[in-house]
Amino acid sequence: MADRRLQVFYTVAKQMSFTKAAEQLFMTQPAVTFQIRQLEEQFNTRLFDRTNGRITLTPAGVIALDYAERVVALSAELNARMREMSGQEVGPLLIGASTTIAEFMLPKILAEYKALHPLGTAPIIHDGDIVLAESVAIMEYILAKYGSGELVPKSTDANFADYLFWYHFANGSLQPNLGRSMTLGRVEVPSDNPTAKFVEARRKLVLNLIEQRLAKTPFLAGNALTAADIATVFSLTTMRVFLPFDLSPYPNILAYLQRIGGREAYRRAMKKGDPDLVPMLT
Repeated sequence: MADRRLQVFYTVAKQMSFTKAAEQLFMTQPAVTFQIRQLEEQFNTRLFDRTNGRITLTPAGVIALDYAERVVALSAELNARMREMSGQEVGPLLIGASTTIAEFMLPKILAEYKALHPLGTAPIIHDGDIVLAESVAIMEYILAKYGSGELVPKSTDANFADYLFWYHFANGSLQPNLGRSMTLGRVEVPSDNPTAKFVEARRKLVLNLIEQRLAKTPFLAGNALTAADIATVFSLTTMRVFLPFDLSPYPNILAYLQRIGGREAYRRAMKKGDPDLVPMLT
């Protein structure tokens, strides 16, 4: 998706070799050289110094690489989101199995998994003839159909606006930030890259907001557990299996997770949903 010349420049800069870049890109070396020359002409400056058979980045090349890393990372994220929206596979799934299982059992299992929903995604629920995906949609469906008014404040309650904010904050601010961090990690964007720094700073801002809220109230919407807490807890616990991040600077969040973990309903849910996973409450 990123400009081809920029992709070629990015690869050459990472490999510090036209020959290795050509091999990685399945191009001839003259073709790589031509793409770099075009980019240098576009910017009206040299991006590489070539001396004694070796190349180094010029000051302009260093700046260009900084931006190229961000463009490549954002391009990868854009491609993933577009594949997700079009129903295509959104990423690799690596499964290890013996030869017999791989040949005779996995094909059927994988076909059944992909047939669960057009997106081939999780979570999903079945309720009679209804098949429903998307976490928030699933939660609202269960709350509306089976919740009996619990876990959702009434519109006349003083904390109703707080509830709405934190309920949507979970999937509108917190989880998207963690998803971006995962994407940057998958494309191996360096931690000192400006985009990575921005995402990290944003995560700290998001966590600080939760920390400040929990300094005032035991739960996000007030004194009682609500669906806002249920929507948030995954990102603060199980998500850290996939994207480790440190919560020690946030004592109020850690105390909150202990309150959540002490609830019998939470323990039952974890035992049923992730029986082999030790809840990440610290």
